[in-house]
Amino acid sequence: MISLVHPTHPLVEVLESNLSRQLAWIAAADARKNFVFTVACTMLGVMAAVGPKPELLATLGAWAWLSGAAALALLASALLILFFSSRPVTDGPVSLVYFGEVAKLKREAFESQMSSTTEESLAKDLAAQCHRNAQIATKRFSGIRSALVCLYAGVIPWIPAVWLLFSAQVAESPK
Repeated sequence: MISLVHPTHPLVEVLESNLSRQLAWIAAADARKNFVFTVACTMLGVMAAVGPKPELLATLGAWAWLSGAAALALLASALLILFFSSRPVTDGPVSLVYFGEVAKLKREAFESQMSSTTEESLAKDLAAQCHRNAQIATKRFSGIRSALVCLYAGVIPWIPAVWLLFSAQVAESPK
């Protein structure tokens, strides 16, 4: 039987520490996700705000269309990558550690299972959770990296697109 107040098995302590670090890495990825999301949405909003009226779109030159389309594609790609890489992942091993699995149990069943858990089974549960969270963190960081590449690459066509769109708007405005 296990003492839930203070486990004596050194492996349990190592695994708990490892799991805490991995959860912190996932939180760090989520913080970077917020940066990419905010900047990409702002850049798209600026493009929409400086664009000419819909009836004047036909008057735009090829460079405005090309740079605008490239910027739109890259910024939209960054947002899609963020979405697919940061969706909640709730599948995984049956666990008395993971909140999603614990919530599926009635309180009495959870208490009963926890009170009969050995340190060895807790260590296995923690090891499985460490492995699953490492997979989640890897997916999140890979997605953030790809989204950042799209965001930074999107700046290159975005600058001339905004300038050309704004110039077209100014040229058509009444004097």
